[in-house]
Amino acid sequence: MRTQISYRQERRGVALIIAMIFLVVFSSLAVSIVSMSGTNIQISNNQHNANVAFTATESGLEVFRYWLSDLSVPQSLASAERLTTIASDLQSRLTDAGASNISTSYDGSEITISSVSLNSESNQSFTATIEQISADTLQLAVVGTSGQISRTINTDFNFVSRANPVFSFGVATQGPLQMAGNTELEVDVEASVYIGGGGAEYALTMEGKSGISGNVSISDAYTAVSLSSNAEVGGLSGDEAIENNISIGVDEIAFPEPDVSLFEEYVQNVVDANTDTSTDITLDNIRIVAGTNPTFTGNVTLRGIVFIEQPNVVTFGGHASVTGIIIGDGDVEVDSDLNQIVFSGSVNAYGVAELPDEEQFDGIKEQTGSFLLAPGFSVSFSGNTNIDNGAIAANGISFSGNAGGVVNGTIMNYSQEPVSLSGNSNLVLNPSGTITNPAGFTPIKVLTFVPASYSEIH
Repeated sequence: MRTQISYRQERRGVALIIAMIFLVVFSSLAVSIVSMSGTNIQISNNQHNANVAFTATESGLEVFRYWLSDLSVPQSLASAERLTTIASDLQSRLTDAGASNISTSYDGSEITISSVSLNSESNQSFTATIEQISADTLQLAVVGTSGQISRTINTDFNFVSRANPVFSFGVATQGPLQMAGNTELEVDVEASVYIGGGGAEYALTMEGKSGISGNVSISDAYTAVSLSSNAEVGGLSGDEAIENNISIGVDEIAFPEPDVSLFEEYVQNVVDANTDTSTDITLDNIRIVAGTNPTFTGNVTLRGIVFIEQPNVVTFGGHASVTGIIIGDGDVEVDSDLNQIVFSGSVNAYGVAELPDEEQFDGIKEQTGSFLLAPGFSVSFSGNTNIDNGAIAANGISFSGNAGGVVNGTIMNYSQEPVSLSGNSNLVLNPSGTITNPAGFTPIKVLTFVPASYSEIH
């Protein structure tokens, strides 16, 4: 009996040891599992923060793609000064939009956008810098953060030469547009007319059977339009036209001023008080001296450049045949009765491509896209006018009688005085758009996003 009891006691000791071994093993496993779980949670948190940081970076990129979009500088601006201009314009754009949560600073070499918070609870935000890496390229670097994790995206914006957006319109006027009688503006693009309004009670007045193809955009948010029952805009009349084809309160468009001095080099002959303007006459590349105030009563043929100094009231009372470009050297900021170009007789107007292949017209035939550039001059066409030429830019423009034809460019009015059409004036307008620049107008450099430059930096 004693031997059996000893054996059972011995077995009880082995069981205890085995139990202790299992306890240690399972405890170790538990500790390992807890440790692995903690590591996995940390990895998961880091991955989450990395994703949130990347989202913040992408958000910042989209924000600045928007604010930098279409910022522009003059073509003539030195490349070293472009970043300075962009810094100023960017801050102005943000201020005007009331984007007070975005602030910029410029140290002469780099634009810095301070931290923009997206989610205070997760400490999600982004910062950005803009630097000029070549004459025509800016690089935007956006850094998004979440917690201690950050992600960076670099993209480029190139300066690309463009014509001013105003050249996308058939008619662009700072003052109102007034149409009466049997008049028509036919434009081959949807955005046919831009009107500043200039504080007038009615930015657009259409009486009689007048019509505008396409849409009308008006920047003055406090003006109105007046349409007769027979007037049409975009094929619609009355309230339908106003609701569907007329937009009021759109963004303002800056009007470019032509550099008329570019054409002086082509002037070879002078018209002054001693010139006989009462007979039939042919004039090539002329300067009309200030204060001459000539009235051409006979048939006059004008070829090449007609450069009109201010002050001058120039009247074409007979038949005028114009092949080339008429220039008025006035002040775009000043409307003056002392500066007028009046076509009261019949007119045929043709582009520079129709000039003969003669030495005196060398260079002029390359100045395409413009017909009459006369800032500071009012211009009127009456009688029988047949235009087949380019852009018209002046301070106050009117068409009456049977004035009409094809304008391969924009009719642009700098003045608060109206653009008016009456009688049987019918114009077909083919604006040049933002790719082709009319002669006399300096292109602008527009910031354009370069998708292929997108790169992620972790």
